[in-house]
Amino acid sequence: MLAHHGGRLARWLDRFALGLVLLSCLLSPALVGGVLPLWTPALAGIAALACALAALGHWAEGRSRPNKTVAEAPSGPPDAGHKTGGHPWGMTPASWSGYLRSPICLLGMLFAWPALGAALQLLPLPVAWVAAISPQAASVRGAGPLTLDVPGTCWELTRSLALLALALAALRLGAERRRSRWLLRGLILGGLLQSAVAAIHLLQNNTTSILGLYALPRGWEGGLGTFVNRNHAASLLLLTSGIAAGMLLEHRDRRWRVLVGAALCAQIITLAQSLSRGALAAGAAVGTVLIAAGLRQRLGRAAALLVGLGTSALLLLLAVALLPDLSQRLQPVLDGSLAHYQKVQVWRDVLPLIADFWIAGTGRGAFQSVFTAYRTGDQDVTVLYAASLPLQQAAELGLPLTVLLWSLGAVLIRDLWQRRHRLGWSERGTAAGLMAVLLHNLVDFGLELPGVSVPTVVALAIVVARAYRREPFRTEPARRMPRLWVVAASGAAIATGGAALLALSVSHQLVALDKVRIRQALRRGDPAQAERLYDEAVRRHPADAQVALLGASAALLLGRPPEVVLRRSNRALELHPANAQAHRVAAWVLSRSGRPAQAALELRLAFARGIMADEAAISEAEALLPPHLLPDALPQHPDVQRRLAARLARMGHTEAAMKAAHRAVVLDPRW
Repeated sequence: MLAHHGGRLARWLDRFALGLVLLSCLLSPALVGGVLPLWTPALAGIAALACALAALGHWAEGRSRPNKTVAEAPSGPPDAGHKTGGHPWGMTPASWSGYLRSPICLLGMLFAWPALGAALQLLPLPVAWVAAISPQAASVRGAGPLTLDVPGTCWELTRSLALLALALAALRLGAERRRSRWLLRGLILGGLLQSAVAAIHLLQNNTTSILGLYALPRGWEGGLGTFVNRNHAASLLLLTSGIAAGMLLEHRDRRWRVLVGAALCAQIITLAQSLSRGALAAGAAVGTVLIAAGLRQRLGRAAALLVGLGTSALLLLLAVALLPDLSQRLQPVLDGSLAHYQKVQVWRDVLPLIADFWIAGTGRGAFQSVFTAYRTGDQDVTVLYAASLPLQQAAELGLPLTVLLWSLGAVLIRDLWQRRHRLGWSERGTAAGLMAVLLHNLVDFGLELPGVSVPTVVALAIVVARAYRREPFRTEPARRMPRLWVVAASGAAIATGGAALLALSVSHQLVALDKVRIRQALRRGDPAQAERLYDEAVRRHPADAQVALLGASAALLLGRPPEVVLRRSNRALELHPANAQAHRVAAWVLSRSGRPAQAALELRLAFARGIMADEAAISEAEALLPPHLLPDALPQHPDVQRRLAARLARMGHTEAAMKAAHRAVVLDPRW
């Protein structure tokens, strides 16, 4: 019976898998770029189910025709290093070199190695092993795993396995032209969704929320589409614009060309509204190549390249002329002040971190906690990622694994270039969009978000599947996969399902949630509960300076011995030397311990690190220190010293007021 109905069952299983892959591609960007806490385990569950259905579809298809193989020879020359035979990608089961060069291995290893690296970082190791592999991790944690944030690494491991499962499922689905076009249309629909939401926000003059459902951070300049950060929306729009451009060149039906052309224009306009310099530069570079490739047969290579350059330059000039904010963002590039930008400073600060953790990295998902010890830029800006894909990977996974991943990517790009004659315009446009995303993420971190990474992985799998199919010019190429794909897909589905359960179990242990719970306990006036939460959080996140500082605050409110509070505040300063609040807590402890001179020094450092010298801060300093130490503790600025002198004079502290006035004259003789 299965032999009779297996083909129909395989088609239905593939359709369900196709729907799940499309669902993940649409929901990941729609749900605020996929940053909602419970979307990661949900995405892993969807990916595991899609991969399992694709594997079952392959099994059912094989049972329906157990003795049939694809015997036709490829219409083009055989690929170098591959044997032709009964497998759809020109390999025999004994050709292990062919398997290693197959799309399954090239694409699978590209996503499997990060997952394997994260899994190895979670293994508990003796202190001697940790010290030999990562001395800095041993100094922070001691015995245990290599990662410095176990819940964060579990979370990122789940994402990596979800991407692997989606890649394998899309690899099977993308081998058939009709289903690959459905997936590409779904990706274009995701880009159109961003354009539609951006248009709604523009009409409503809304810069404080996303469709009124998700409030943007206070003081934020406004998101784009469903993304909080405009740069990340730009990464998705680069991909979908490339796909739309490829489909525009491929379609011959006039109505379809009008619809696809309108979609492309809407996405390009929204991309310009992102004001992302990196995205616009990447889009202009890749757009030039794509336009030149489309006009090459009509105009010749040189003329087509000139037309491509001119078109890209004209679009950039129009964007600069019509968007004044874009011209202001380009000004630092022209006057050379870009080197002082926060992002550029982050790149420089990441290099010492990579040097300290070059073998095994800090741990996937531990970057935010560890990086505070290396920051030299604006301390009021929270840095979640390194804002550069290679730097992020080197910091979290280590240099050896990063070099391996980029080497695999280079081999895959080379092989795709060699098989470019097998690709239609839709796949070529998709490949152009993928290159634009890669170029953009050299200076950004959009691929760390599921809203960008999920569509990118699916698009890459489609290009690989179409480039490696056995019959390059047939409408319905052979869809049978090698046995290696079945093993990989089954293992990925099982592992991703288990990782989804793991992500659910650690979803309440992420560092951001731990800090929120401790702060809420402190606000409720329950320092005992805050200290209990701190004891749990510090075991999970030993490298986070904010956790240590919250523990010091709880100990201070509970009246713990000064050495306990100082130990925690000093720990916070070790992990974040520029932490103003840690100096402030130390000043309180030293003042209560009868060491006012040292308290004055710590308070002065707190002001130097960013505490505002307003009336509340001056009143707090007066409560901590005797009057004669206040001129030394407050910022050495003439206006602050003048205000302090007047304040002390009104309170009757004449000698201290004279000291502050003298300090103001020294700092500003004109007074």
